[in-house]
Amino acid sequence: MNQTLYEKLLSMDNEVEQFLTLYHKLHANYSKEARQRFDSETVGFSHESLILLKACSQIGLTGFGEIYFSDDNNDQQISSYSLFIEESAEDLLKRYVLFYVFCSREELLDHIARYIEFSESLEKGLSLLKSLQKPATSLQLEAGFEELVLNTMNGKADLSFTQAATLVVAMDYSNGKYIYFEFREDVAHRIEELRTEFYDWMYTRKGIQPFRIDRFALYQGEIVDKGWYYIQSHHDFVNWINVMVYKERVGRKKVDQSAQELIAMISF
Repeated sequence: MNQTLYEKLLSMDNEVEQFLTLYHKLHANYSKEARQRFDSETVGFSHESLILLKACSQIGLTGFGEIYFSDDNNDQQISSYSLFIEESAEDLLKRYVLFYVFCSREELLDHIARYIEFSESLEKGLSLLKSLQKPATSLQLEAGFEELVLNTMNGKADLSFTQAATLVVAMDYSNGKYIYFEFREDVAHRIEELRTEFYDWMYTRKGIQPFRIDRFALYQGEIVDKGWYYIQSHHDFVNWINVMVYKERVGRKKVDQSAQELIAMISF
């Protein structure tokens, strides 16, 4: 890859404008037919470009803090504030891109299409990255991850799903609305253990991350709550398993979401 990730993102101005035009058209009157048109019209956007767009959007969502103001009338306002960020734009993009390398092109497009604030988050992410006027450091990702990012963004990584036998795991947000995922058998058998390890890992991260927002709440001018607000999803858990634990694609959401024979049911 001759360009850095940040240089590649900056060179995508025309692509970004074109993509956002299609995205806004989709959400002007969202329907099954509009979504099918969106999928068809975005076929020219590469997997690598979608990874960068997703990463930049998530930086826009999580790279600013949030203040919640409320009063006795239950009136609530939200505003954002800047955070101190040590990394350069390149180093920050590396961290976020890594988290999405094993998302398929179809999964990335689906996540983006369903996120109603994607456009706003993407623009905030671009603005934030441009504000980090620091030279790219020599920061290297943990062993094996640097190469994984470079190979993925060069189209050289093996991102195919496991060919081994799989088992199905159902996940919900403690609301009984389950989504079905399939994992390689050995992974599925330790899914409860992996969930515990995921939380342990997540709570020890430093700086801004794709799965949390710095937030505090004010009630009648008094701080009533502050700290990291975690927004992790089932997909973040699957991404973590694929990237951080196994460094290969051993889990994914099932296309068929009809009733399944399950090995486990877990809640977040």
